[in-house]
Amino acid sequence: MPLLSNCISWSQIVTWLCVVPSIQVMFVDYGDRAQMPTQNLRCLKQQHVELPAQAVRCALDGVEPPSGDTWSEEAVEAFEGIIFDLDLQAEVR
Repeated sequence: MPLLSNCISWSQIVTWLCVVPSIQVMFVDYGDRAQMPTQNLRCLKQQHVELPAQAVRCALDGVEPPSGDTWSEEAVEAFEGIIFDLDLQAEVR
């Protein structure tokens, strides 16, 4: 798993789609995706390869898009705006 610098810190990523000179990545510990230049990639040191990801894929129980299989971009942005910077709690069943 490579590392990606966003000029502030380093993050674990999974490469999603490579279209040189940039690459679409998913931030393992946060779950979001971004387009980044390939020159910002670095290899993860072997001692860190086995560290578990901090993010867990999850969903809200009983909440589904009104039509289709995916939420619209507007709905995703509205939800992110509501929960941004909140401390959230989850129950794992």
